[in-house]
Amino acid sequence: MAAAKKASKTIVFSHWFRLIENLQSSSMDFYARVEKALERRQVPKLIAARVDWREGGFLSAKREYLRLTRERLTFDVCGAPFGTGFFVSWRFGEKPLKFRPLLLLIVAALLAASAYWMSDWVVVIGFWLIRNVAHLRSYDRNQALLVGLSALIMPALLVAWPLRRLVGRGLTDLDSLIMQIPLLGPFYERFFRELTYYRVDLMLMYQEAVHAAVTEIIDEISKSQGIQPLSEFERRPILRELFPN
Repeated sequence: MAAAKKASKTIVFSHWFRLIENLQSSSMDFYARVEKALERRQVPKLIAARVDWREGGFLSAKREYLRLTRERLTFDVCGAPFGTGFFVSWRFGEKPLKFRPLLLLIVAALLAASAYWMSDWVVVIGFWLIRNVAHLRSYDRNQALLVGLSALIMPALLVAWPLRRLVGRGLTDLDSLIMQIPLLGPFYERFFRELTYYRVDLMLMYQEAVHAAVTEIIDEISKSQGIQPLSEFERRPILRELFPN
């Protein structure tokens, strides 16, 4: 297992926790079991990693969590001995959108320069066609028009071809690929990615799948040690609104 990385901040939507008395386990064993439980459920596009959260300020000790990520959705799962028992919790949230002003300025400057260069290029080709095509013979005129139109259309084709290839892989893949682009991704999600019923349902399904995997492993360890499994009340997550006003 690779070393844990520093955890990035998230906006927490829901939280669940439980202290199980007399339960004995290690954090690493618990995390490995949860990952296997999710693999058995074949939860799609969920990436598992270990992250460190500080217990207090920047001089305090670090505690390792299991982070499960899908796009900007995150689950931070904690499992650790506490006194004579074992403490388990998970927090479901999302990483906030990040707009980097410096990168935005650089891209804006490049787009402005490209637009200026392209506009000059188009004007030059247009004037050349107007001035010269009328004086050419029929064969040469058609050839000149073909060259001029190709020069005007080629930039669009260079952009359209890779987009067509991406679309060919499926709109879902294209949507995910765009969201991974550092500057375009946050802009696309903020202004063009509508919050649909399906996206909300998908978030709830991921939350339910992770919660079921965590409680399943707690029951397995409890049963192996002769401890009473979680009651129905103890299994209930503490839910918050996904998108509070």
